[in-house]
Formats: sequence, structure tokens, C-alpha cells
Amino acid sequence: GPKTTWERWDFVTLTAAAASGQIPEVAALAAGDWDLTIEQGATFVQTYTVADDPDFTWAGWTARAQIRSAPADTGDLLLNLTPYLSITGAAIQLAIPATATETLTRNGVWDLEVVQGSTVVRLLNGKAIVSPEVTR
Repeated sequence: GPKTTWERWDFVTLTAAAASGQIPEVAALAAGDWDLTIEQGATFVQTYTVADDPDFTWAGWTARAQIRSAPADTGDLLLNLTPYLSITGAAIQLAIPATATETLTRNGVWDLEVVQGSTVVRLLNGKAIVSPEVTR
């Protein structure tokens, strides 16, 4: 299967092959472990990109993400990230405004999924670590 490579800068490289047929090969990827470190009260921007296939695009897909206090239904929703996600070609950008990060008061867990029809692929998951704001 495809290998997955993560680069730890302000962008992430998702290594995936483009698909033939209805379910893309990226659906075979195990979700990458990726922790978010969010500075409370500051703007947060990261971009996640499929890099090794110049023709890859997320066209036709929607992205969704949440931060919860715990996985599954038991976790309180701390922040719905879906409104702050945008897709351009092979890149998914998460841009959280400072007005939203200032509402985060505790750590949690997060994941990033892409959806097309009935196909749901989890791309990334991990901890969401909040660095408390000092200057106000």
C-alpha cells in the first residue's frame, strides 16, 4: 500500500497515490498521528498537502474536523473546526481565528476527515494541546 510521510513544519505532507475508481487509494491509508498545539487567543494556520502526486486533488471532497475532550460520544465538543477548513487542489488548510482559539480552555483530542458521498477517510488524529494565553 501507499506509504505516509509527515513533515513537521507549518504544513504537513500526506503521501498518497491518486485513485482510479470510486474509492481513492488514500482511503487505504491509516490515519496519521498529528498533534495540534494551539496558542489560546492567537490565529492558528496549518496546511495539509498531498505532495507526491502532482495530479492529486480533493475536488469533490469535503473536510470536517472537531476538537473534543475525549473520543466518541462521551467527549464534549470543545471546538468545531469544520468552518475553518478550506480545500484547494491537494491542500487542506485549517485556519482558526484568534476569536475561536481564545475559547479553548483545556486540552482535548482531534481528527480530520474527508468525505465524499458515503466514503469517509480519516487523515489525521491526535491530541489538541492548548497553550494558555498570558497577554490579554
